[in-house]
Amino acid sequence: MASPWRRAAGALALAALPWVPALGEGPGAPVPAPAVPAAPAPAPPAARARPPLVDAAWRGDAAEVGRLLDAGASPGLRGPDGWTALLAASAAGQVAVVELLLARGADPNQRAPDGLSPLEAARLAEHPAVMARLLKAGARDPSRAPRAPLPRDPDRPLTPGAGSGR
Repeated sequence: MASPWRRAAGALALAALPWVPALGEGPGAPVPAPAVPAAPAPAPPAARARPPLVDAAWRGDAAEVGRLLDAGASPGLRGPDGWTALLAASAAGQVAVVELLLARGADPNQRAPDGLSPLEAARLAEHPAVMARLLKAGARDPSRAPRAPLPRDPDRPLTPGAGSGR
């Protein structure tokens, strides 16, 4: 059994919480509800100012993307965050929109300012069908790019045991 000091400390700790009734009020006593914010926070400015082409590509609205491209929108148009319609469609897994944008001249290797490519976005979001279509269109896979050879120390052999007389 807890000591009287421990019970008093526990009662003080519970009394500090606004939704816990004071000792002696019983189970039928009203409990005040925690405060709830009045309205959700507004979307960040970049999301509100997204160009219609990028927004339609993200949603997968191929008809709207086609209409905007027919009206003169550039397939390489960037939003305020630097994302293109192809990058947005690739990240969202919108295969039909990706095919439409590629057919209309979107560059499969155009990267966002942070370096993210449509192929990398599709890979991160696990959209293999989009990845296959981007690779077919000529997207460069950075994971398979030839790497520069490492600098070699001329005094060190290339294979273990070489030059040791074994």
